[in-house]
Amino acid sequence: ASSAKGDLKELYLAGSVSESKAIQALTTYCDETQEEAEQRVAEWAFEDQHGFKYDEKKEKFMAGKISASEMKNILMQVEGKTDEEANSNIVSYTRDAYEEGLFDRDKAASVMISYGGLTEAEAESKLQYIDVKKQLPDTYVDDAWVAEYYKEVESSGISIDVFVDYRNQVKSITGEGKKERRMAVINSMPISNAQKDALYYAEGWAASRLYEAPWR
Repeated sequence: ASSAKGDLKELYLAGSVSESKAIQALTTYCDETQEEAEQRVAEWAFEDQHGFKYDEKKEKFMAGKISASEMKNILMQVEGKTDEEANSNIVSYTRDAYEEGLFDRDKAASVMISYGGLTEAEAESKLQYIDVKKQLPDTYVDDAWVAEYYKEVESSGISIDVFVDYRNQVKSITGEGKKERRMAVINSMPISNAQKDALYYAEGWAASRLYEAPWR
């Protein structure tokens, strides 16, 4: 069946078979559903128009060969994605392009906001996460930690790597005695008492019980 599809594609690209005939042939002879056949022919039409295969679209977008607005139309027209689904794809492709150094920070942010449906704060948060991952390539980093760091901890002067180290040390400390055991980890960190207080508050613990902390 794959060679039949290949032949059919050649005929379609050469203009010998129309879109509707190609779809009909795929459903009749190649066991494809109507939806599969329509998508396949849409991908062939894309290749005919752009000169490269549909599955190379992400790479071309990241290389700047397809604009964000074009990419959005392509996702919606060829794959039938909704506006929201297309936005989410664009955000994901843009993150990868930024992570690989193909988009600079300004371009990545503006694409995420203009074509990915994100607010300025959401785009900034995604880019901060990638910045931290690049800074700490061998460390597990959760995106929620990065958001928490910039919101609640950065102003205390604790560095991001110390905060990520703390979060990794305590992520498995849950259940019985969680607070005491986590406070012991905070106490062991190479930071000032005021910074230990900042980690205490970042945990959401009450200021009125701060006196129980071992560094107090």
